[in-house]
Order: sequence, then C-alpha cells, then structure tokens
Amino acid sequence: MKKKIIAAILFVLMGTTGLIQNRLFAIDIVLTPPTYEGEHSDILNSEMAKLFDDFKSEIGDALGGISDIQSSLIKGFANTTVFSSAGATQRTFYGYKTFGATIGAMGSLQFPRNPITLIKDITSALGSFGDDLSDFDDFFDKLGVTGNNNFGVDIQPLNAQFGLNTSKFLLDGLYLGLKLGYMKLDFSPYVTYGNFSAGLLGNYQIFKHRSLGKNLFVWRGLNAGTGIIYQNTNLDFKYSLNSEIVNIPINGENVSPILEMNLLLDWKSSSFTIPIEAMTSVRLLGFLNIPLGLGVDIGFGKSNMLISGSIDNISFASSELPFDLREKTPGYIEVSLQGNESSSIFHPKLMSGIGFSLGPVVIDFPITYYFTENGFNAGLTIGVIR
Repeated sequence: MKKKIIAAILFVLMGTTGLIQNRLFAIDIVLTPPTYEGEHSDILNSEMAKLFDDFKSEIGDALGGISDIQSSLIKGFANTTVFSSAGATQRTFYGYKTFGATIGAMGSLQFPRNPITLIKDITSALGSFGDDLSDFDDFFDKLGVTGNNNFGVDIQPLNAQFGLNTSKFLLDGLYLGLKLGYMKLDFSPYVTYGNFSAGLLGNYQIFKHRSLGKNLFVWRGLNAGTGIIYQNTNLDFKYSLNSEIVNIPINGENVSPILEMNLLLDWKSSSFTIPIEAMTSVRLLGFLNIPLGLGVDIGFGKSNMLISGSIDNISFASSELPFDLREKTPGYIEVSLQGNESSSIFHPKLMSGIGFSLGPVVIDFPITYYFTENGFNAGLTIGVIR
C-alpha cells in the first residue's frame, strides 16, 4: 500500500508517553481482503489479495523499523510530564509578607544530547528530512534518539497558584500554596485536549530577607520547599488517510480501488510529582529578580496510549465495476498499537530564571535544567505578590 498512509501512521506514532509496568507497543494488524464474483473475478480477487498483503508487509516493516526507539520516545514524554509540573511557580518571590497569587504556563523538553548541540542537531535533522520512509530512521539517528537516549515534549498551558504566609496564625516563616490547572480544547472533529492539575505546596524560610541601600539590593533569604502535584492529560487525535489510486488492469479495463482509513490516537497520562527544593533569589534596583536553586523532582505516574485505525469499506474510483463484477465478501483492515512505559523516578535539577516586579505586580520567566537527563523546562508567570 501507499507510503503516504504509512508515513502518516508513523507521524502520529511520534507523540507518546508513561509508569508502573513497562510495556512496549504491541503491533496488531488484521487484514481480510474482499472477494468478488462475476466475470474475471479471479483476476480481481488475486490482485486485491496481493494489494492487502503488500499493505500488511509495508506497515509491519515501517513500524518495526522504529521499534528500537519506541521506548525512548514514550519514556521521554513521561519524563517531560514531570518536568512541566511547576507552572505558575512563585519560587522567585518567596518571602512575601501576606500572599502571592499567580497564573502561568510551563513547557518542557528532554533531548538526548547536551544543550550546546541541541539547535545544531535539530536543524541538521530537519534539513535532511525527505519523503522516503527511511528518513524517519535517519531523522531520529541524527537527533541521537536510541534505545538508551530519550526524547520528549510536554506543555501545561494554564496553571494558577495561591500562596499564603502563615506566620501570623500557624508558623513563622511557613508558606503554604494551592496549585490548580485546567485546560480543555476541542478542535472538533480532529483534536481534543484536556488537562487537569492540582497540588499542595509548602515552603519554609530558613533565612529571612536582607536589604541594602534602601532596598536597591534585596536578598530574599533561603527557602526549603516540598509538596505534591497531580496531573492528568487526555489527548484524542483523529487523522483521515486516503490512499493513492491503484489501477488494476482487467481485460482492457482499469479497476481502481480506493482505501480510506481514520486513525485515532488516544493518549491518557497521569502523574504525581514531589518537588524537593532549596531556593534563594535577589532583587536588584528595586525591580529585577534573579533566582537560583537546587532540588530534585520525584515523579510517579502512568501513561497509556492507543493508536487504532480501520477500513471496513473498499470503494472504487468508478461508480460501477465492469463485467458485472460485484462484492461477495467485504474487506477489512484494522491496525492497533498500544502500550505503556515508565518515567524515571529521580530528577535532580538546577533552577534559575529572571523576573521583574513593579510594586505588587510580578512577571517571571522560570527555567530549570535537569542534570542527569538533558531535560529543561521554561515558562511564564504573571501575578500579584503582597
């Protein structure tokens, strides 16, 4: 069958995630060619059987060609789900007097090589990408994606956090926070996306604020924090595939079968993240904030993904078949790929970024680098700190 169908299947395959029991994708391909009766039906039946056999062989070869990196893709996306859990973070502004209220977005990336080569490798890989199926293997080879090197991306588009200084009624220097996130997008009938997150955070100020020069330089002290964050993401993606027309000559006439398949990607992922952090920051000239911190994200989660597609109607380019040919038994094609994979549990990290404050209004651009996995996150936070 045509390479456009397989290429589209492969492209849908590239976004995946997972934890708990590791299981690589199991490929299940069921094909039943249609049969016809009437004059010259033996020719049409033989050609349709060959067509279906070729289709099964090409799908199997194409999917088998990326089986060595499938685990790396799933695990990379599972890791980045943990990396993106810090949306609407207030870590740059800990030590506020009363409360902090912020909203924000966070995106994350895991790349198989060090950050210096990141842009160069992506540019090179995209530049060499063509139309041939083997280019998929070349593409991931250039990115360094192998059975031991992970690649993944995750985005949490909308989060909110409310933090409260409990010094007046609970414990001096203790800050408690509630984090919520929700987004639902429906690009019907092709794409639906849903995300929910909730977390409880605690932060204790070990060393208090210190200021010099009428607050031109402020050290916000040293804080230690932890908590637990739950995230759940659902993605459904529907893709319609149309085959190229294949001409089958039958006694001077051309019969042209058309195959139409809808692929459905159903991805469900949930995770629990426990951040453990030591954080400090400075404010310069009354408005410029620079944070710095060390920590580890402990991540637990589970992802399941299913890619399915089927064809239960074989049509033809012309409205009628020649020679009184007619369908005797219908044809059927079903493709199913499913599985799950684990994230890593421990993710040591370095936190920094840059923020700006104008009175109570704050804008922050947090970034994090994960030491052991070439992982990153970056985001935007806007809010009020009092």
